[in-house]
Amino acid sequence: MTTNSQPSSYARKSAGWLLVIGVLIGVTVASPVSAASTTKVKWNVSSLYAGEVRNLSTLVSTNSSGLKSWSKSGTCTLVPKSKPTKLTMGVTGSCELTLKIALSGIYPAKTSKKIITLVAADIAVALTCATGGTCAVGDAGPGGGTVFYVASSRFTSIGSACGTVCRYLEAAPVGWITTSTLVGQTNCVFQYRYPTDQACEWSGNTQTVIGSTRKRIGTGYANTSAIITQRNGGNAAGNAATVARAFQGGGKTDWFLPSKAELNALCKWARNDTVTKNCNDQRYFRDGITPNGGFVTESYWSSSEFHYSRAWSQAFSGGTQTQGSTTKRYPLFVRPVRAF
Repeated sequence: MTTNSQPSSYARKSAGWLLVIGVLIGVTVASPVSAASTTKVKWNVSSLYAGEVRNLSTLVSTNSSGLKSWSKSGTCTLVPKSKPTKLTMGVTGSCELTLKIALSGIYPAKTSKKIITLVAADIAVALTCATGGTCAVGDAGPGGGTVFYVASSRFTSIGSACGTVCRYLEAAPVGWITTSTLVGQTNCVFQYRYPTDQACEWSGNTQTVIGSTRKRIGTGYANTSAIITQRNGGNAAGNAATVARAFQGGGKTDWFLPSKAELNALCKWARNDTVTKNCNDQRYFRDGITPNGGFVTESYWSSSEFHYSRAWSQAFSGGTQTQGSTTKRYPLFVRPVRAF
């Protein structure tokens, strides 16, 4: 019996000593070794506006509480220089930030870099007269012509694209006579060979009064439409109203023959006459050349009817009788205008 019990007692003592020795040398018997944790970095921005200031703490998210140190290259600025807390984006180029995170507990050290690009600040594009901005006399208009009249308040031009909120009148440019594009339309039937404008009859109908045309600013479009729709010669291709309406400069289809008042405003601009009421001062006419718009120093048609056989016209050549009536069958010069 004694011989059989000694080995069992010895085995238990040996196992006990092995356990003590294992604890002393730091080995846990039958226990797996834990894997190292990962330090994660997530950048919260990829671009900033010029001059934008951000706290560095908002730029990244991380699972480590390790000490952070920052450095940069590019046009951005870190402040303060020692232990920076803020970033100011430069006005050109990009900014490369370097973040170093020190070892913290189970989270290893990590270095992460990010290139932050510059977002150009929104720049408001100033509208020109031609693109919907404010206009002054002499500016290029949206129809490719030149502004010759600026109203002090809004006016109505029935039929024009601007409707009841018109503010300006523009004149077709020199050379408009070569670009009348309406299908079936011709330039003036009776043509004086001038490079700027041509002469047309007002209407072939000298027996019937239209009666609905007006003289004031804003009535030229409606006048032109009334002439074109008159029967027995008013709508004939090559007449003053049809040629003016056929012009489609700037892709606009609301060009017209100016009314009596609109034609007078056109004459005042053409002669650079800022003083007189009816463009009739000889001081503003010199050497047979008008200052603006390349006009012929002859008479031009308005769209305002005088009576059944005559319509209002205006001489651009100076003198004291610049506005008068002319028989509708007589060829006078034409320059389309439009309201906007």
